[in-house]
Amino acid sequence: REQFYELLLKLKEEKKLTILFITHDFRDALTLSDRILFLKQGRISQTWIICDSERQDPERIFQELRQAFKQ
Repeated sequence: REQFYELLLKLKEEKKLTILFITHDFRDALTLSDRILFLKQGRISQTWIICDSERQDPERIFQELRQAFKQ
């Protein structure tokens, strides 16, 4: 999994790609994303733009994601 993440992030940076990665795992989303969209009943209900500080200390964004997931 870690090797896949490293490869994906390397390709994204080198090739200037936009990648749509769909997951139910909050940690995957935070690790791989610069933007997270939360879908509810097929529609975007919330959007987060992830900054580097949140990657270093992800607890706040995890709490927000968990709260949104419960709604």
